[in-house]
Amino acid sequence: MNLIDAESGTIIPYEIYHDAFFAKINPETGEWKTLNVSEPKAVWHHHAHAYRKKDNSLILFGGYGNRTYSNKLVRFNFNNNIWDTIPLSGDKIPPRFFTSMMMTESEDSIYLYGGKGNLEGKQDLGTIYYYDLYLIDLNSKKVKKLWEQPAPENDRVPARTLLPDPDRKHFYAMMYPEYQPHSSLQLFRININDGSATAVGDSIPIISEEIATNVALYDNPAFEQIYCVVQEFEKYGQSTTSVFSISAPPVSASQLLALSENANDNKNKLWIYIAAASLTVIAIGIILIMRKRKRTNIVNKKERDNADKKDRDFTDTPIPDSITTEPVLQKVTDNSAQTIESNDSPEIPSESQSEVQEMNSISLFGPFSVKDTSGRDITYMFSRKLKLLFLYILLCTISKNGVTSSDLSSIFWSDKEPDKVKNLRNVTLNKLRKVLAEMNGVNLVYEQGLFRIDLSGDCYCDISRLYHISSSLHNLNPGKDQCAEINSIFVKGKFMVDTEDPIFDYFHQKIDSYIIDYLTERIGDSFRRGKYVTTRRLCNSLLKADPLSELALTYAIKSCRVTGRNDKALTIYNNFIKEYRKMMGEDYPKSIEELESTNGY
Repeated sequence: MNLIDAESGTIIPYEIYHDAFFAKINPETGEWKTLNVSEPKAVWHHHAHAYRKKDNSLILFGGYGNRTYSNKLVRFNFNNNIWDTIPLSGDKIPPRFFTSMMMTESEDSIYLYGGKGNLEGKQDLGTIYYYDLYLIDLNSKKVKKLWEQPAPENDRVPARTLLPDPDRKHFYAMMYPEYQPHSSLQLFRININDGSATAVGDSIPIISEEIATNVALYDNPAFEQIYCVVQEFEKYGQSTTSVFSISAPPVSASQLLALSENANDNKNKLWIYIAAASLTVIAIGIILIMRKRKRTNIVNKKERDNADKKDRDFTDTPIPDSITTEPVLQKVTDNSAQTIESNDSPEIPSESQSEVQEMNSISLFGPFSVKDTSGRDITYMFSRKLKLLFLYILLCTISKNGVTSSDLSSIFWSDKEPDKVKNLRNVTLNKLRKVLAEMNGVNLVYEQGLFRIDLSGDCYCDISRLYHISSSLHNLNPGKDQCAEINSIFVKGKFMVDTEDPIFDYFHQKIDSYIIDYLTERIGDSFRRGKYVTTRRLCNSLLKADPLSELALTYAIKSCRVTGRNDKALTIYNNFIKEYRKMMGEDYPKSIEELESTNGY
């Protein structure tokens, strides 16, 4: 929550719940100043706000707290740092939160739009979504309801602030279904007179955690831009703030289609002109070519006649007994490179070979994947919570024989009341058991105070196999068959590529460290034995674990060159120097030619 004092340029962030916190920061000096303020009367989560320059005050409406919804209009005056409640008359506004408002141009009135709540203001009585507009006169303190629209097919709430359209007949509201975890924001242009709404611009994906997610709109008339700021909170306290921009005024899909059709009409006319000009040029060209050919035929006839005459007169030129030709050098292509490797069995499947769909398997390298006994993909049965819980217990089982119930509670249910945690944990674990029942040889077990995932030979799990054949990630030089299996695991993709939760940081670091050490030992040997395609795929795996590995870059380029893939070599090099510049803040010092000539690895 924040506002900007337009006159001084000061940014004022604030937070309100049981008490209030206000501060100011000067963007030019970076100096902070905390304001000494009294407690508010009734302002809670997801209230609406508007800044009134006329009297240097922040006006807020509604909100949620202590299982109740508010319909109070509250003002904080920055001149004396005092709160007061503005009494309202006229049409009654039902208590609500997730509502939105904006000041009129004169700053004498406020438009209040949408939200959710109920007539009594008590959460226990359910929730009603509102699609209505009120005008609050700040001078007379009177409320007038302008209109109410029927609910759309899917309920939605507006972001904290509204933006006026320059025509003053419409306003913009950013709307989204806050109850859907994987949701999207959509900007609407709404008519102030009748409430008719048109979706404009593209949608923005969002992870909605209801109260924990904040969305706000800002405009910048100088640059003709509208900004949407989204703050998403994750379970363990991390937050992500994203800023999106769109050119103002934003257009609807129908307007965009109309522009496209006009552009196509103009384009079609242009093509007609181009075609006509082209036909004229072609006709002239044909005439010139025909004339040239006629002259050429006359000249050629004369030359043939002269040559025939010379042949008849020629009698003394000797003819050689044999003709010796230079051998033709053939360029090495991808196919010939494959032939080079065909004499030696590959350590990993060829890139052109389709991947075998494992039955009854669990894969953590590449995208998380689980298949049942018939080979059916049942990954979708793992909700985000079940997936994280399963992976954490599995990895703890492999690395340290299991995890305690207290550890699970503190990691996955730290925000819940202690008396509810046990029940939540048991319910979630039972759901996990039901999902695992679709497979053979996979069981969730609680024994000697530890939860663990037991795997039998009936189930293939890539991370479990890696730990087994690498002696718990300690053996960098296993046998030939073991190397082939390790290689086939690594080339599937980066370890837990789609699971970046901080609780797995230790496992990511441990696996990546082994990959780097193991592949550093293997890549050079693979290249020297002529396994160029294998080498390139291993280099790709190493670059995923260590994006700045010069060894992987060098051998990847050399392998591509040997197999005639010059275009691929250049792509790998260009991607590497982009990543290097991004991570190091400077240009990579070596050219691709220098890397090709390197013999030190």
